Amino acid sequence: MLFQIIHADSEVVMGQNDTAFSCDGTDSTWRVMFKEPVEIQPNVNYVASATLKASYVWGCVWCGGVGCGVCGGEEEKKGL
Repeated sequence: MLFQIIHADSEVVMGQNDTAFSCDGTDSTWRVMFKEPVEIQPNVNYVASATLKASYVWGCVWCGGVGCGVCGGEEEKKGL
């Protein structure tokens, strides 16, 4: 996944990290680390973006469309 912090007004990417992601079927929050610190100013709007990169994904209810193995035989192959 490609994670980015984007300045909302200028659309400048403030920081990004291209990393792997593994879904375990829970609604847990996970941290994303950046190679360099990303300076976030008060009273400024930012967009946090996560872009899934794959030729296809396996979808199920637990993972919001990302294959994680929780659904057993209920997965559906979906082309992107």
